Amino acid sequence: MAENPGTVVVKYPCREVRRIETPQGVVYLKYIRALTDAGLSRKDLFSHLKWVLRPSRALCVWRASVALEAAGLECPMPVLAARKRIHGYPHDIIITREVPAKDCRANPPGKTPQEAAERIAQAAADLHAAGFAHGDFIMGNICVNPATGRFSYLDNDRTWRPKWPVRRHYQRRNLAQMGYSIARKFAAMAPCRAFLAKYAEIAGWPSEAERRRMEAAIMKRNQTNHPDKPIEP
Repeated sequence: MAENPGTVVVKYPCREVRRIETPQGVVYLKYIRALTDAGLSRKDLFSHLKWVLRPSRALCVWRASVALEAAGLECPMPVLAARKRIHGYPHDIIITREVPAKDCRANPPGKTPQEAAERIAQAAADLHAAGFAHGDFIMGNICVNPATGRFSYLDNDRTWRPKWPVRRHYQRRNLAQMGYSIARKFAAMAPCRAFLAKYAEIAGWPSEAERRRMEAAIMKRNQTNHPDKPIEP
C-alpha cells in the first residue's frame, strides 16, 4: 500500500477500498478496521465485540469466493486474504481481481427498467438455487461480465450458504434488499414488482401474498428513510 497506494474509491473510518494497477492487472484492496464506524469507536459495543471475536472477514470472503466459483457462479476472485492483530485488535485485508464491468446500478442490464429488473431476478434465482445468500444484495453489488454475459456477484463479505430452515429467511431478505434497490434506482415500484414476479416464476416462490407484504415494507422503508424522494406506487 505504501509503494503503490492506488486510488481510494471508498473511504470510511471502519474501512476503505483502493483500486490499484499492477503489472499483472488491476486489483481492488479492501482494508477493514471494524464492522461499522460505531463499532470502531466502541459506541456500538456489540459491533465492536463481533469484530474482535469473530473469524477474519477477509478469510470469509476468500472461502465464499471459492465456493461461488465451485458452484459455477462468477465473482471477483481473491489474490490475498490476511488478518493481522495489533495489540490484540484485528485488521483485515482482502485483495481481489477486478471484474471488467460496471455494476448494475451504474449500468442497468436492460433497455427498460422492467427488462433490467427481470434480468436481475435471474441473477437472484441463480444465487439462491446454489444455496447462497448475500449479505448486501443490491444493484451496486452485481454486474454483468461483458466477456461471458453472466452476472458477477460483488462484495462477498457476508455471502454464505445458510442451512435450513434459516436459508429461506436470508434469501427472502435478499429479495427485499434488491427490491428496494431497484425501486430506489428507478423511483417506481413497477420494476420492483417485475423483479419479484420474475423471481417467483423462476424459483417458484415467494407467494403473491408474500410479495405484497414485501412491496408494502419497501414503500414504508422509503417513506421513513427518504420522505423527500418518493417512489411512484
